[in-house]
Amino acid sequence: TAIHLDIYSDTVKAVSCDGTRMAMLKRQAETGGKMSVNIPKTAFYQLACAVKNEDVLDVGMDGHFLVFMKDSLLFATRIIEDAFLDVDALLKYHDEAYRAVVDVAELQRAIESIHPLASNTEVSVLKMSFRDNNVLFQYRGDNCNIELSVPAVVLNKMPEGFYYPVGKFVDCFKTIKGKTVLLVSSHGLLLAGDDSSQ
Repeated sequence: TAIHLDIYSDTVKAVSCDGTRMAMLKRQAETGGKMSVNIPKTAFYQLACAVKNEDVLDVGMDGHFLVFMKDSLLFATRIIEDAFLDVDALLKYHDEAYRAVVDVAELQRAIESIHPLASNTEVSVLKMSFRDNNVLFQYRGDNCNIELSVPAVVLNKMPEGFYYPVGKFVDCFKTIKGKTVLLVSSHGLLLAGDDSSQ
């Protein structure tokens, strides 16, 4: 799978998608140019491990390779020529049928407490619904039934709820900090984020 990089004159945007989940991160940066490329996810991870948050990198293209440079580092990775998901179109055509404001740390704790109990089955699903003043998670397994609620400011109630894979749901909020607005479309598309990630 790939990471899609959009580099503008003042912003860098990175997007990744595994077919059921999408993660997007934006950072302000002085780039002095414009570029849109796909690179392997493993290469992006290796680069992230090799640099610090405060490092400034020069980025350029050399044929079919994207090159990252700083004083003590030269890192090159191949460019994937395939087309990437149209993120703007995906985010544009959805409604915001249900909304709730939650603390991400409390949300993550609730999901992580259910995950070990649900991970023994191949396809474990978690039901999420918005009630009067909380987000309710429900799991029904062969050996246990679990209900956990997270305090929330619910702007639009979702009494029926939607089902999400537990194993993939558990990682969704790890890069989001503080409070977030959970947006769920009428078809179950879930969006969450903070100022820099979504």
